[in-house]
Amino acid sequence: MGKAKYKKFFLFGFNVTFMVIGGFLIATGVYANVEKSEYYRNYKDFYDFISDPSIAVIICGSIILFVSMFGMIGALRDNIKFLHVYLFFVVFIFTFQIVIGVIGFIFWSEIKDSVNTAFLLAIIKYRRDPDLKNAVDGFQLNFECCGSTTINDWDQNPYFRCGAKTPEACGVPVSCCKIKEKISKVKTQQVSSNVTGPNFENFKWTDINLQCGYKTRQHHRLTYRNEIHTRGCLDALVLWLYDNMLVIFGVVVASVLPEIFGACLTFFYIAHIKRARQEWVDGNRRSHLFEKEAMTNF
Repeated sequence: MGKAKYKKFFLFGFNVTFMVIGGFLIATGVYANVEKSEYYRNYKDFYDFISDPSIAVIICGSIILFVSMFGMIGALRDNIKFLHVYLFFVVFIFTFQIVIGVIGFIFWSEIKDSVNTAFLLAIIKYRRDPDLKNAVDGFQLNFECCGSTTINDWDQNPYFRCGAKTPEACGVPVSCCKIKEKISKVKTQQVSSNVTGPNFENFKWTDINLQCGYKTRQHHRLTYRNEIHTRGCLDALVLWLYDNMLVIFGVVVASVLPEIFGACLTFFYIAHIKRARQEWVDGNRRSHLFEKEAMTNF
């Protein structure tokens, strides 16, 4: 009796938690999409739709909310059918993740080509979607890279293409510049000049040359190696993956543990419901749990 209550409580709470997470993701994605201007929300082709980060967040949240709903209702009403559906989805998602991981390992070169293609398409759409622009800028800043395989990949963008009638022509975005090094240098100078201790309140973005990517691709890439990053982001990503294999493994394990826990808890709870109902039907009456459900065959 006590164990059944604990199982029901944990299963119900577990799914309510994920429903809240799914609802939060949906609300965040909808808010991000609505906040865009009318121009950006008019998708011109299918890639504009699937590459929109806000749409990906909405889809992910919807899946979490949909699956968790079955688990919550099944636990609340002791509904075996709903619990079976929930268990199926959890096992399916877990299996799908394993299959994707195996496919990614076997077809690693094809995966790299797909990532390269996706990054090039993101460069082409760089000015059309602010979320995509922020994603590219964030990637280039954090991984200290520029372009997919080379800085000349920015020639794919109509604004940065050499010969274009734009201020950015034959240049690269400011996210390709060595901003972190310059900020660190400025702050170090401020620390050394402050005898009372570090104080970064006087730091200004005007101390950094934000036009460091201007016309850089008109010359050899090594000419501006002190101003911009010349390594492609695909190579930077591969090196980061190799250097952080243990961290990635830990994240993967941590992401699948809730799925394993939910599946095992659901499996044992279904078995308990069946055993309790069978005991009631057989007339043993050793368990008074689920009496109403057993009588009505809910």
